Amino acid sequence: MKKGRLKLHGSVDPSGRSAELEQLERCVARCQAGDLREHMQLARKFRPLIRTLAEKRVNDPSNVKEINRLSSLGREGLYEAVLEYNPKIGIARFRVFALDYIERAMDSKPKGFWQRLFRKRFPR
Repeated sequence: MKKGRLKLHGSVDPSGRSAELEQLERCVARCQAGDLREHMQLARKFRPLIRTLAEKRVNDPSNVKEINRLSSLGREGLYEAVLEYNPKIGIARFRVFALDYIERAMDSKPKGFWQRLFRKRFPR
């Protein structure tokens, strides 16, 4: 993959793409229902995107600690996107929808332990 480009989807094959979207839709629905295994599965699917975004923000591949911290924040943003996702948006647009939450979480100021543990949710 060329540096500077983000890979937002895994497959270019149309038949593989529809199967991938169906699988993603089931995964997101189960995540919304609170299935922790599906949360881990979703994080695995988005790992390349989150890792790429973290590396671009750090600009130093040897700073693994910061890359891991930003990746962790990116996963939190992904989970927030799952909670806010509405099927009316369409599963085909979920990756772009989640990208906004992931980037926002990575760019936010670090939160304390108690704020993360007892996250307050305010209407937007």
